[in-house]
Amino acid sequence: MPIRRAVPRPVLEYWGAELERWLSEFRRVSVIFVRLPALEDLDLPRVSLLERAVATAHDVMRQYGGTVYQLLMDEKGLALVLGFGLPGQSHEDDAERALRAALDLRALLARLDLTPNVGVASGTVFCSLLSTQVRRAYTLLGAPMNQAARLMQRAQAEVLCDETSASAVGEGRGLLFEHASQAADGDGALRPQLTPGHIHLSRAARSSEQLFGRVTPAARPTGALTQLAASRKRRSAGSEGE
Repeated sequence: MPIRRAVPRPVLEYWGAELERWLSEFRRVSVIFVRLPALEDLDLPRVSLLERAVATAHDVMRQYGGTVYQLLMDEKGLALVLGFGLPGQSHEDDAERALRAALDLRALLARLDLTPNVGVASGTVFCSLLSTQVRRAYTLLGAPMNQAARLMQRAQAEVLCDETSASAVGEGRGLLFEHASQAADGDGALRPQLTPGHIHLSRAARSSEQLFGRVTPAARPTGALTQLAASRKRRSAGSEGE
């Protein structure tokens, strides 16, 4: 398998344009944590089921314009982490996309008898390449990551979201929210659901290029930076000549 298949899309786009130094930034994102309790005791048959679950997540993310960020196993169990708003895939309605993707993914995984617990949160995170001499990882750090993980832990075969995500969805968009019971730590949670006859995001609207006429973040600054570098070289040559 080519190594680039395992590299996150934001890293590929910036690296290809020699802009990797600009990968460290604060971004507004929506993140989805999906716990898969049925797959936490992995044996050979469940490994095949895990592959189907991950492939399903990739399909849903492609449909809604998001990114599969991580598959991890920690004290919270086996979880998929998905993101909206990363470089190259940023949209004005990322919170709505995340909520719809979470609902679709929960329904699709339920058909595989996986009964996932899903948490969705939105806000500002710090995105960066964290690295040593032997390993580099594209990392998201911030309160929304912790909030989505807590909501995932509270969820019972359902989707729970924070108020920030819910408030970002305009009226008449086919999503309703009901309050879930408040946690002991005071965290509020809302339970999103689709209204009858809800409107799906069209395939055209799921493409940032078609919706906003955008180019990738890497493509836009490359020319300007190239011109800046050339200008500096000319000034430097002129100074030396004097």
